[in-house]
Amino acid sequence: SNIGVGMLEFVKDYPRVYRALFLDGDGNREIFEQFRVRNLAQMQKEKNLAAFSESQMSDVLRKLTVYTHGLAALLCANMLDDTSTVNLAALLEDAGAAMIGYSAFCAGNMEILDAHRPSIEGCRDMRDIRPTTSALNSAHNEGE
Repeated sequence: SNIGVGMLEFVKDYPRVYRALFLDGDGNREIFEQFRVRNLAQMQKEKNLAAFSESQMSDVLRKLTVYTHGLAALLCANMLDDTSTVNLAALLEDAGAAMIGYSAFCAGNMEILDAHRPSIEGCRDMRDIRPTTSALNSAHNEGE
């Protein structure tokens, strides 16, 4: 998440440069590949991810990259209310824990799942904002 936070801070400071590098034109594949190689090497150093195969780790990195660049695009478009470093880090940490936990669960890798359990349990409680089934049914019925 430190890598992602650094990139998002860069986007906050230099949105036009980010847009030129990653959103405009078609020459950004090489930049993405350089980031992918560097970030994958960084992930391979993490002891709590060591039980992932390189393929599994690449899949997690791909998902995290999509999420992080989505946040970056929202920053460029001025669509995030709270752009503080603390909030951005929390968003990345929550998403990272969910993606790593899901990937570990799907792979039957309890070692990684257990290693990320504190992060997963520490995720924000979403029950207060999740609509109930009756509310969803009511909204659906109103639309008919």
